[in-house]
Amino acid sequence: MNRSVENKSCIVCKDQTLHPIFRCKRFLELNPEKRLDLVRLHKLCELCLRKNHKRMQCTSTYVCPCGKKHSRSLCTAAIDDRKKWVIPSAELPVLTNPEDRESNVVDSSTQNTVLSSTASQHRKNVLISTGSVFLRNNEGRELKCPVIFDSASNINISRKMCDFLGIAIEKINSSVSGLNSLKQNLKGKTNTLISNKSGTFRENVEFFVTEKITGLTPSVTLDVSEIKIPEFLELSDPYFYEAKEIHALLNADIFFRIIKDNVYKVNKELLFRETEFGWIAGGRLQGTNTNNFSCYFLKDNDSVDDTLKLFFELESLGIKDDPCYRKDDQAMNIFKETVQYNNNRYVVELPFRKHWNELSNNISVSKQRFQSLWGRLRRDKTLYTQYKETIQDLNQGIIEKVMKLM
Repeated sequence: MNRSVENKSCIVCKDQTLHPIFRCKRFLELNPEKRLDLVRLHKLCELCLRKNHKRMQCTSTYVCPCGKKHSRSLCTAAIDDRKKWVIPSAELPVLTNPEDRESNVVDSSTQNTVLSSTASQHRKNVLISTGSVFLRNNEGRELKCPVIFDSASNINISRKMCDFLGIAIEKINSSVSGLNSLKQNLKGKTNTLISNKSGTFRENVEFFVTEKITGLTPSVTLDVSEIKIPEFLELSDPYFYEAKEIHALLNADIFFRIIKDNVYKVNKELLFRETEFGWIAGGRLQGTNTNNFSCYFLKDNDSVDDTLKLFFELESLGIKDDPCYRKDDQAMNIFKETVQYNNNRYVVELPFRKHWNELSNNISVSKQRFQSLWGRLRRDKTLYTQYKETIQDLNQGIIEKVMKLM
């Protein structure tokens, strides 16, 4: 009995709450080197941190942001790996004094923020829903990437995700507006496949590429030591409480189609909502006191190209040809008028051209060409003599007329 309980307990803290090692508080407090030693000591998979198989036998498709096949918690590529995920981005506009929120906004396009929802990080921190999705790269592989689930945005945005995935960027002439109506030019747009782990959700999504999205989300690491998360909740972002950088955003169009009905309330302030990509967190959590104020807002501005296109479409009203006179429509009308099916037989009229008077006059064309040739011969005596000798040789049978060129 004791051996059975021991096998089911956590190998780090020996707690019998049956939590996996990647959610163990004591395990996460260790540095990456010690975590790796512990995993190798207990012969765990270095990719999914589970027993009974090795990393080469693991079916998980996860790839660490450093490019190697191992768990993110074991990555030693950076000292501060807990605050990084995939791609670096710039800081948010910061209001140093909450009482002067309007006067201290940084008025610079490079400091513009292009997300949605508002959150004041002071004592109780509002959670911005984060998760992970699979995005297809240029080699056809689906890589796990962190995203923000945004229910108030009207556009998809990605920052340097194209470089990470190796997909092409199409240049566009457009901009987005953020805090204080500051405009920021878009770098372009790209299209890639987005899917979940089980493959039940797969859709091609168009991302607009901008210089940055946000800083750390959440802005500070939140305290979840007193919160017990049930094991049956497969979280889309197991580290939703940790401050990390996000480089992609999913807009309202996708957000409301991936939301499911199931809701799990941990307490009055924290809840989890089931989605196609797993359970995402929402509500408020206790965190380190800070006076930073982050505003996430996004507005799509009309591009010059779209405006000009609309202008010319309006100007062309009444000028464009009637669609009913297009060649395809004419052919269909002729078919309906000339083809009949009676008594298991098709009756078809010969396709004579009705407007025969539009054909060119061949006789007049021949006369014009003869007059042009005769004018050249009169102007050039040598050419006239050669032409006359050729006609005489033809009449005498010295030369023959070629009927077909090979």
